[in-house]
Amino acid sequence: VNNGMTVIDPTEEVRLKFRIMVLKDIPSVYFTFAILGSDNNPLTSSPLTPLSETSLNSGSELEFELIIARNTFRAGFFPLYLWIGKKGDLASENYHYDCIDGLFHLNFVSDKNKNELGYDPLHPGGVFNMDYHLGNKIFS
Repeated sequence: VNNGMTVIDPTEEVRLKFRIMVLKDIPSVYFTFAILGSDNNPLTSSPLTPLSETSLNSGSELEFELIIARNTFRAGFFPLYLWIGKKGDLASENYHYDCIDGLFHLNFVSDKNKNELGYDPLHPGGVFNMDYHLGNKIFS
């Protein structure tokens, strides 16, 4: 992602790789993210997704990859919100281990015309639901 310095083609699949180092024993790890608009309001967000529902020991590492389908975004600059933590029985009982808000950005740029893109970039409309896939590995 390189904080938006890397230009991403909106017609290509996006792969974001993350690595978490566990500093103390934890019962589980859940993940959620949001893609923010220019006003810092979420355009879309993921549900609370388990990365590991079993306990992890201090010193363990967890890698995961977020894959966003091609043609999901229009050209633009989008801040990311990333959260990892423990899921509670109620949303108010969720506990965060770490949160990154607006430090990383997706920078979608295209020189393709509206016929190549399948939409008019000067007059984008509608809303979208993001299709994504999450893969993970735990190393102890």
